[in-house]
Amino acid sequence: MNELTTLGLDLAKNGFHPIGCDASGKEEKRKRLTRRQLHPYLGQLDAPCRIAMAACGSAHNRARQLKALDHAVRLIPLGLRRVQSRRHTSTSESAPNPTYPAAV
Repeated sequence: MNELTTLGLDLAKNGFHPIGCDASGKEEKRKRLTRRQLHPYLGQLDAPCRIAMAACGSAHNRARQLKALDHAVRLIPLGLRRVQSRRHTSTSESAPNPTYPAAV
């Protein structure tokens, strides 16, 4: 598996959905994690990577925690991410697109 360089992270109350991409933008890893599993999972990534997440109330606190792990965090305004209610998608598909220009 190639090294993950960018990660899109969907924040929710209990379940988190990180979607990892390599340098070429190809999706490499998709996983569902609980609140307790998220921080250790992001801490064990090989190299610091860019993490894109929707700018919501909990995102700012989560961004501070991830910056302490040497990751580059990008908060995407809600208007620029895919909205779940438009397409009636599941939670895992509403994660910010890590290859979108605002995330880079």
